[in-house]
Amino acid sequence: MKQVMMINNKKYVVPSFFWISNLGGGGSDKYRETVYLDLYNGIPTLYNYYYLKYPKFATKWLSKLNNYQSFSEFLEFTRNDMIYKEKYICKEHIPGKYDYNNNIYLLDSGARNILNDIIRGKIKLHNTVEETMIEKMYEYYDFAQKYKFDFVIGFDLGGKYTFKDSECSDENLKTEINRLMENDFNKILLDKTIEYLKVHKNYYPKVYATVHGKTPDEYQEYINYIVNKEKNNNLNFFGYALGGIASSKNADDSWFDDCKGNLKNTHLVTKALKIVKNVVGEKPIHVLGGGNKDNIPSLVLNGATSFDCQTPGRRAYDGNNESSSIVFDKQARESFSKFIPGMIDNNLEIINNNYKFDYYKINEVDNDIQLCGCPACKLINNTNNLKELYSKKYISDEYYYYARQIMNCHSIWQHCKLTKLVSKFESFENLINKFPIDFFKYIHDNIN
Repeated sequence: MKQVMMINNKKYVVPSFFWISNLGGGGSDKYRETVYLDLYNGIPTLYNYYYLKYPKFATKWLSKLNNYQSFSEFLEFTRNDMIYKEKYICKEHIPGKYDYNNNIYLLDSGARNILNDIIRGKIKLHNTVEETMIEKMYEYYDFAQKYKFDFVIGFDLGGKYTFKDSECSDENLKTEINRLMENDFNKILLDKTIEYLKVHKNYYPKVYATVHGKTPDEYQEYINYIVNKEKNNNLNFFGYALGGIASSKNADDSWFDDCKGNLKNTHLVTKALKIVKNVVGEKPIHVLGGGNKDNIPSLVLNGATSFDCQTPGRRAYDGNNESSSIVFDKQARESFSKFIPGMIDNNLEIINNNYKFDYYKINEVDNDIQLCGCPACKLINNTNNLKELYSKKYISDEYYYYARQIMNCHSIWQHCKLTKLVSKFESFENLINKFPIDFFKYIHDNIN
């Protein structure tokens, strides 16, 4: 199932796991992802336009983005400035090479945040909300072209149209978004995207049209709508991005009519994938936010070509200052960064560490487990060494951040290795015959 494609003269292997590095969307740990890019070399990366365009962090670097001809050039400047001028690096790390020009970059819009800011008056309104959003859509596509992103996710409102955090108490925001959704504004944005691409015939990024729907029937209708629009306009999107299915929370019950197990998230992404796959055949399909480790086997075996997931970073960046001083106490109940004991080594063989393939507080992980051999694991001799780095926050914050980057990077490489391993097989049965482990058996029994 593994394939090698050439995208903008770059080698692109499918299926691929994309890691998410939202520069501009966070400080501290998020800064260090750019500093330690050498650890992520060769892994396709997703960036969020909203945080690059309207940053709350990293503003001193992002304010200079216009000085560069491509995003890869900007990354090189930013990384060097962070390392050699700002010293955002652990003194124990020797910066390695990162292939700025040949790594793969995907841009997602964060359009829902843009819409929120327009409705709340943080972004200037030009006539109507709809017209302002269409203007921002054009700016987004222009941005992706100017900075030579390899892929761009179609601009739309995203999500299952549910509300979170402060959105729940903002009645004006909820009213406006519901009005737009009732008027099929996502389809209007799709139509405008097609108009844009027909004018910009030599558009550099490969564009994914986004698919949404509250129910399976709506998902089916939406992908049919996209395909018919392509035919009627004599235009082909590179592929399709599945949105609104990263979490089963608040998902319509109709998604689970035939769900026989406990893996509701995996069932959701798999069902959405099958709906789209049955319509578009062999064209690329990216699953937005759905690349969790539990989902990957089913996604790969059912034909997804790429997916992303924020979970590795979220778990690595758990923890607080107090945890660094008690990291050697296995019984401590503080909030710790989380480490996932490796399941797959560099030869794509299974490691038996007597741990479930899951996230554990770093203080709870034994010191003598087998490391997986990824670029992050090569920096430490054992997990005790990792805990030592974590504990040295009292000497310098950089030790602590370094330990968390190692945990994040290691987890991401495990997702990549899992993707690569599963892609060698044509079916779950063949996979389990070769690797009869509980992780694969549980997913198979609960999904197929």
